[in-house]
Formats: sequence, C-alpha cells, structure tokens
Amino acid sequence: MKKILFIWVVLSVTYSCSIAQNTREKASKTAVVNNDEKNKAVEKDNVCLLTDNDELRSLADGKITHPTSIPRVKKDISQLTSCAIANIKIISGKDAGNTAEYIACVCGTKMTFKADYSINIKTVTEL
Repeated sequence: MKKILFIWVVLSVTYSCSIAQNTREKASKTAVVNNDEKNKAVEKDNVCLLTDNDELRSLADGKITHPTSIPRVKKDISQLTSCAIANIKIISGKDAGNTAEYIACVCGTKMTFKADYSINIKTVTEL
C-alpha cells in the first residue's frame, strides 16, 4: 500500500510540474509577441505604415484625447488635402475647446493638422 501511495505522489508531482512549465512557456511566448507589436515601425522611408488597428490602439492607449472629434478632423484633413477619409489614420492628438492639433498619416505621408475653429483657420503641414 505504501508503494502505491508513493508512486501516486511521485506521478502527481511530476504531472503538476509539467503543467506549470507549459504555462510558463506559453506566457513567455505571449510576452514576446506583445513586445513585437508595441515596437512596430510607424514610419519607414518617409511613408506611414499605419492601419485601422493601429489607429484603434492609439485610441486605447490614450494618445488621442477626444475620440469623438476624429470624424470631424478626418473630414477637415480630407478637404484640405484631397485624400480619401479611408486613407487618413490619426496617430495622436488633442482637442481643446476651439483648437485642435493632431498628427496623422495622410495618404501615406506623416502630417500635422492644426485648427482654430473659432476663427476658421485650418492647416495641414508635412512633418
């Protein structure tokens, strides 16, 4: 009886150690994948490499302070640059009352958008 109990304890300890090791390996692989995504290049050879997912990530990270104004900003940038709204990705920006300042990828070019809505001045300049 003691031998059976001893064998059962050894097998259960071995099994639990193997499960713990597999869990650690999965966690470390996940951490490596997450670090690679955070270090993604935003710009290469003066061409923006952003997608819709990157824009959503900027929103989630808090780089865009007023997400409700993004459609208006994209519309204004589109009118100033003749670029389709679908090709405009916001990287970061803030909106304070009647003024706004955003950094965006506009048709593959990194630009800043500045607006003062109270006196109706809107500018887009290449970075």
